[in-house]
Parts: sequence; C-alpha cells; structure tokens
Amino acid sequence: MRIRLPRIIGALLVAGLTLGFAGPAFAQTTTTDGTDTATRIDVENAKDRCVQAVDRRLDTLAKAQARLDEVDFVTESHVATLESIIGRTDSGLRSLKDGIINSEDPREVRKLCLTIAPGYRVYLVVVPQVRLTAAADRISSADERIAALTARFDEAVARAKEAGADVSEAVALRDRAVEQFATAMSGVEGVADSVLAVTPAGFNEGPGAVTLDNARAAIRTSAEQMRSGWETGKAAVQALKDAIAAV
Repeated sequence: MRIRLPRIIGALLVAGLTLGFAGPAFAQTTTTDGTDTATRIDVENAKDRCVQAVDRRLDTLAKAQARLDEVDFVTESHVATLESIIGRTDSGLRSLKDGIINSEDPREVRKLCLTIAPGYRVYLVVVPQVRLTAAADRISSADERIAALTARFDEAVARAKEAGADVSEAVALRDRAVEQFATAMSGVEGVADSVLAVTPAGFNEGPGAVTLDNARAAIRTSAEQMRSGWETGKAAVQALKDAIAAV
C-alpha cells in the first residue's frame, strides 16, 4: 500500500490547528526552573487576558461611583450601601488581580481567572444596583415636588372659584394626577432595598436575578404611572386656564 507522505503531514497540521496548538509554542524547551516554554507562554498569555478582564471591571466600578456622586436624589442610606458594595468589589478584584499576577501555577491561574465574573458580577449585579436604586429613589423623591405643585395648583383653584369660575373639571383632573403619582411611588416602595440585598452568590443561584428583573419591571411600571400623572397634571392646568378664561 502506497502512503503519501504529504497527505499525512497535511492531516497532522490540520489536527494541530483544530486543537488550537501552535508549533513554536510547543517546542521542547525548558526554562531554568524546569517549566517548559510552551506552558510558560500559555500562562503569561492567560494572565494578561485575566488582568485585562479585571481592569475593565475596575474601570466600570469607577464610572459607577462617579455616576453615584453626580446624583442628589439617592437617599443617604442607599448611597452608603452602594459605596460599600462598590468599595468591597473594587478591593476584592484588586486582590484577585494581585493573585493572578503573582501566581506561576497554571492551575491556580485558571482557578483565579474563573472567579472574576461569577465572584463579583460587576456588570450583572453591581452596575444594575446603582442604576435601579437611583431610578427607584428618583421616583420616590418626587413626593415633595408633587406636593409643592399641588399646593400651588390648589391656591389657583381657590382664587378662580372665588372669581366665579367652574373649576370642577380641573379639580377632577388634579385628583386623578395625585392618585397616579401615589400609585407610582407606592410601586417602588422597598424596591431599592431589595436590589441592594442582592449578592453575586445570590445572583448565581437564581433568586438574585429574579429580584433584579422584578425591580426593573416595577420601576418601569412606576415610571409609566409618573408620566401619566404629569400628563394628567398638565391637563388639569389647562382645564383651569380654560375655566378662568370663560369667566
């Protein structure tokens, strides 16, 4: 049987590429500590990729903290909790990064790298915690502004009524707007606290992910109610203007 040498060589090359092996990386060269060069190169490449992954998350945490510093409607207790979460996550990632850099054991490097995402959940937990808490607190903090606007509206209604204007439609719309605002704010009650209680471990196990999804849904519904309230409020103002013009 004739065996074609070129075909065998080609098959071996294809097999090597399929398995992701590169010729030069697997040269049988050893370093002074007895580690073969290929393994050392693979470890260093893995470490570089893992360090980059950690650095991206550290940068994201810094941006999340900057965003938190910009807003003024997040409650003091929630700010304190978020800063604690961000700080704890940042510290843990930096420690993990040092461990990756200092390790020369391929198995340990792999083990450490595999903890980056599930161990800290920067993108799936920490960032959503900042955003969702801010969104929930923003809706909750609208009560003082709404109360002030409602008081001014009621004063205008009283003056218009004294002037003989029919303010019944304006008052009915005002009451509906207040009801919509109340529904919106009650819809996010306790949402921020539930979000802040989520941990990476809880997210990985499932309940934490459900909690965040429920929070998103609640905030979305409340935001829609708030928009409806503002639209109804504008309609109430217009109705009052029309009533005054008709006198």
